[in-house]
Amino acid sequence: MRNVLLLILLVLSVSTFGQEAELITQQKDLGTITLIDYSSDGKLIVSGSAKDHLVKVWDVKSGKVLGVLTGHEETTTLVKFVGNNEYVLSSDTKGHSYLWDLNSWSLKDSLNHKTPLISIDCSDGSSKIFLGDKNGGVFSSDVNDFQIGKKIGQIKGRVTQLKYHKTKNVLFAGSKSGQVKAWSLADGKKRKVGKLFSSAIVAMEFYDNNSKLLLASIRGKLVRVDLETFKKMDQFSLNSGSITALTLNKNMVAYTGINHKITFYDLLKKERIHQ
Repeated sequence: MRNVLLLILLVLSVSTFGQEAELITQQKDLGTITLIDYSSDGKLIVSGSAKDHLVKVWDVKSGKVLGVLTGHEETTTLVKFVGNNEYVLSSDTKGHSYLWDLNSWSLKDSLNHKTPLISIDCSDGSSKIFLGDKNGGVFSSDVNDFQIGKKIGQIKGRVTQLKYHKTKNVLFAGSKSGQVKAWSLADGKKRKVGKLFSSAIVAMEFYDNNSKLLLASIRGKLVRVDLETFKKMDQFSLNSGSITALTLNKNMVAYTGINHKITFYDLLKKERIHQ
């Protein structure tokens, strides 16, 4: 019998760069929220759980659930705002992916992939989508032509994170084995960043005017990479145990783990702010 847990979802307060935590909702839900994504304008959050098949879209200001997207019959593996926040893409453990139209709250398109899709990123203001699967394959796709497109590359282990740098036109991939690779999409050349962790990479975020890449491992380790040299700058620990999700607003990190709490960490001061 599934345990019913009380989930408290917190978001960063943009006006104070995350110095305050704003309680936006309290709702009884099945399991822990393991998938979360902000819309690029910061107005919405989409969430998924490893314990149910539901995809929920939240209004950040009011804290209300605007809609629940149903259709998956298996556990969701990814959720993401795409197409300039007009759509949400979700996938499950059977390789079924759905593209939801948020204007009509209806299913726009779907695809099936032989291997579950685990990670996704997209180009802001563009219809481009990048997908990573359980076997380490990295592919391109498009909101307007929703299918598995050209294979960009391969990484050892399942692709746990993808991050596209629009200015450099470079796609970064992180894996369950802690490895990071990067591909220049202009000429197809590979830029191997290296093995940065001994455990799975659970988050990658650009910051400092997109000049640096922050990576987090499931064991609570953070690494910063300089995107001019593609070299590791430093590494430090959040001292938090396992991390299941992480997001970044300016220099403020928000992360959550198996304790079901969201904690804030200041990158400049390298210290925890509060839970």
